[in-house]
Amino acid sequence: MIRIRDPIYRTIEIEDEFLPLINNPYFQRLRNIRQNSLLYFVYPSAKHDRFTHSMGVYHLMRRVLNNENNAGISKEDQFALKAAALLHDIGHGPNSHLWEVLVENFDHEQMSSQIIREEFKLPQVADIIEKKHPLYPLLSSVIDVDKLDYMSRDSYFCGVGYGHTDMERIVESMHVIDKKIAIDAKVVSSVEHMITSRISLYKSTYYHHLVRAMDALLEKIFERVQYLRKNDKELYIDELLLNFMQGKGTVKDFVHLDDSVIRWHLFKWSQSKDPILKDLVTRFVYRGGFKALDPVVYGITKEEVLAAIGKSFDVNYYFYETPVKKTVYESEVLVKKKTGELVALSEFSPYIKNVISLPISAIYFIGPTEVMSEFKEHAKK
Repeated sequence: MIRIRDPIYRTIEIEDEFLPLINNPYFQRLRNIRQNSLLYFVYPSAKHDRFTHSMGVYHLMRRVLNNENNAGISKEDQFALKAAALLHDIGHGPNSHLWEVLVENFDHEQMSSQIIREEFKLPQVADIIEKKHPLYPLLSSVIDVDKLDYMSRDSYFCGVGYGHTDMERIVESMHVIDKKIAIDAKVVSSVEHMITSRISLYKSTYYHHLVRAMDALLEKIFERVQYLRKNDKELYIDELLLNFMQGKGTVKDFVHLDDSVIRWHLFKWSQSKDPILKDLVTRFVYRGGFKALDPVVYGITKEEVLAAIGKSFDVNYYFYETPVKKTVYESEVLVKKKTGELVALSEFSPYIKNVISLPISAIYFIGPTEVMSEFKEHAKK
């Protein structure tokens, strides 16, 4: 067993049988995949990676499996669950979730499953990722070890308090009944707090207006690159990235694809002879090139924004409309009463019942800072 230092849990103990998984090149690759893509443009310290997050998820899975509710889980299933906790993000592309927007027909969970089956030769672990194993909710549910870690870790590195939860009580209670997460009634308040914290974390960090603007800007860069590539215009792009943009990337190629590949291409594209690509990349690199405004807050319409942008820019590349809608109660949780009776958390807790009917929703109009700032200034008058 080895021990590593961690800012969230102080010490993470790695059992010897999992060291070959960690030392595998596909897992080591996660050192170069940022956990939160472009969040560091708003929160500069949020440069932590999928590697440390995966270690944290493994740590929490170990603790969950040690609670008395899970005493009956076989050693074989325990190994598979811990391995799944380590490897669940193995298929994330550069810029994490954003990669699935930048290139067509890419799904990180599908890639994770494929790597686990083909490279790690662990079909039972892939079954957990694919939600075919009866205990998969420990890793993927409304309450799971993945969310518990990323909420705490992202909050820590962003310097905000939203994601801190009563993790100890939740971990000591979590188990699975009929493919649903079950908890003891005494920890319901902790779970309510966790779900409230997750809502706040999404609103203040993941859906921050500048993060949405930077996401949109990178997406427009890739749209321009695809246009230039498909129309045989002069463009630097290496074979590795080209294969994935054409949907031809393989598992063997994937081990070499990380955030550094995108950073290098952005550097090269900043010197492009194409004025639109060069301008978009310059705006991205220096952070403030696009601005996102909530049309309800600023009293603006899509038509007037398009008209203003269209006076100086190609709206195909300089306007972006990004709706945001997400529920944070993706699956039901069972509450175990003292009597042994099971009841749905959404019935047991009036608060959770209200949360279900109130998804996170917003919409932003995004465009060049110099144009959008005029709308913002006009609204102040």
